[in-house]
Amino acid sequence: MTGFRHERRATAGLAALLLATAFVSTANASTAVNTAVVRCGETLIRSTVLAADVGPCAGDGIVVGADGITVNLNGHRVLGTPGPGDNVGIRVQRRTRVIVSGGTVRGFGAGVAIMGGSRNIVTGVTAKDNVGLIDGSGDFGDGLAIFNSSYNILRANTVRHNGPFDGVGVFGASSTGNLVVGNVVELNNIARFVPQLDLMLNLDEGINLGAGLSGGNHTTVVNNTVRKNGLNGINACSIRGNPCITTDDVIVGNLVQANGFGDPLNPDPYDTGDGIHVVSIKPPGFSFSDFFPVTRELVANNTVLDNAGNGIAVGSSNNQILNNRVVGNGSGLGDVFFDLQDVSLNNDCDSNSWYGNTFVTADPVCTTAGGHRLPAPAMTAPKASSAAVPPRPAAPAEPPLGRRFPSF
Repeated sequence: MTGFRHERRATAGLAALLLATAFVSTANASTAVNTAVVRCGETLIRSTVLAADVGPCAGDGIVVGADGITVNLNGHRVLGTPGPGDNVGIRVQRRTRVIVSGGTVRGFGAGVAIMGGSRNIVTGVTAKDNVGLIDGSGDFGDGLAIFNSSYNILRANTVRHNGPFDGVGVFGASSTGNLVVGNVVELNNIARFVPQLDLMLNLDEGINLGAGLSGGNHTTVVNNTVRKNGLNGINACSIRGNPCITTDDVIVGNLVQANGFGDPLNPDPYDTGDGIHVVSIKPPGFSFSDFFPVTRELVANNTVLDNAGNGIAVGSSNNQILNNRVVGNGSGLGDVFFDLQDVSLNNDCDSNSWYGNTFVTADPVCTTAGGHRLPAPAMTAPKASSAAVPPRPAAPAEPPLGRRFPSF
C-alpha cells in the first residue's frame, strides 16, 4: 500500500509538470521569430534565432527582456571571457513562459540564471566551464540556476565543469514545483578558496536543492545522470553553511555515480560527498527537532554507485527511501560510510520509511527493511578500519559562505 501511494504521488506530480510543458510550448507557438546577430549584453524583446555566436562577453551575454519569447541558440555559442566572473550567459529575470534552447553557454559566472518569474524552460543547452568567483563571494557559480522562481523546467541539458557552487541549483523559499529532468550533470568540480581557513575546498554539488542558501520545495529531479561532481551528487539541503530546509521533493530514476572525489580532495576525510544527501536543518537550530525536521522527500528507483561518501544519507524525518540500487559507496571506509545511512536520534530512522533497497552496507538496521543485501565484494587489499582513518581535525568555526541572493 505504501509503495502504491508514493508511485501515484510521483506520477501525479510528473503529469502536472508535463502539462505545464505543453502549456508553455503552446503559449510560444504564435510568437514571431527574428533571426539575428546578437551583441553582448543585448536585451531581447521578441523570439530570436541566433545567426552567429555571441561574444566573448565581459558582462552578461544575453538578457531576456519580454515574457513568452523563445531564444533559440540554433547550435551557436554564447561565450564569456577567460577567468572567474560574476556575470550570466543568459539572464532570465522576472520573466514567464520563456524558452531557451539548442546551443552552448560557456565562460560566465553562471550559464543560464532564472531569477524570479515562473514557467520558463531551458532545454538542449550545454552549460560548461561557467566559473564564479573562486572565494565564493559572488552571486553565481553554477551551470544552470533557479532563484526564487516556480514551475520552471530544466530538460535534456548537458551541465559540465561549472562551479564553485554547483552544476544545477534551485534556491529560495519561493521556488516551488520546478522540474529537473533528463539532464547530464557531470564533472562540476571547481574548488573554492576559503580565505578564513587558507584552504582550497571542493564543495561543488551536482544538483543542489538549496544548500548554502535557502531551499525551495516540491522540486522533481527525475531521470538525470549525475556523475563525477566534486561533493554530493544530489543534495537536498545540508547543514554546511546557512541553515536550510527543502520539503516534498521527488528524486526518482536518477543514475548517481562517482561523486565526492573532488579535486583537490577536502582535507577532512569525513567531509566527502554522498550520492544522494538529504540532511536538513532549520533556523535557529538549537533543539533536536531543528536538526531532524519533517521534509517528506521521496527518493525512489535511483541507481547510486561508487560515491566517495554514503550512497544515500538521510538526516531529517518523514521521508520515503524506496527501491533504490545503492552499491559500492564509501571508498572502503566501511566504519564511516555506508550505502544506506540514516543519521537519526535514536537509531530508529526518525519516521523515515526505508523499503526494498538493494545494498551491501547499511546503518542502522532500520534502513534494511524489505531490502536485498548483496554480498560484499572480495577485497584485494586489507579493508580500511576506523583505526586507519586519519583523526578528524578539530572543527574550525565555519566561515561564512559569502554567497548572496542575487538582487532583482
